[in-house]
Amino acid sequence: MLMGIDFSILTDIMHGLYGGGKMALLKKSIDSNANFINEFRESCLEVGRIIGESGIFVRPFASDDLSIFASLDLSKKKEALDRLNIYKKICNSTVVSGRGVADSKTHIWYAIQAFGLRPTSDLFNYIEDGHVVEIHDPMGIQIFRNSEFYKFSSYSIEEFYCCPWADL
Repeated sequence: MLMGIDFSILTDIMHGLYGGGKMALLKKSIDSNANFINEFRESCLEVGRIIGESGIFVRPFASDDLSIFASLDLSKKKEALDRLNIYKKICNSTVVSGRGVADSKTHIWYAIQAFGLRPTSDLFNYIEDGHVVEIHDPMGIQIFRNSEFYKFSSYSIEEFYCCPWADL
């Protein structure tokens, strides 16, 4: 005790404040991670359902625990979720237009709009039903694939959005 202050009580109070703060941050981080996992799961299921409505089966995830997505650091989880949600929006826009994602030209058109691309005026003269079409960003990352692509791939939606293309 110094000057009437019991430092052991002050130390306990300080430990409680700072320890509690660390615990609160840890809980917030765990909650955020759980939210990312749940949102990613729901988006994979939704995209799988939409693609499935066109008669093409695609696995939403490699395993029920989303182990590939769960293993990513938080920034990579956010990137994967953002890219998946853009694709989900493209799929939903195609369906809302009255066309299914099996209509490649419409599906591709919504992708072109979503990414702000400017195709040549004759692009759609070269695309026919049954063609596999992919769009890659300048870094070579696949950012779009039409539903035909899934007929030739055994990868899950989770793998497309969480694994580097070169590793698949």
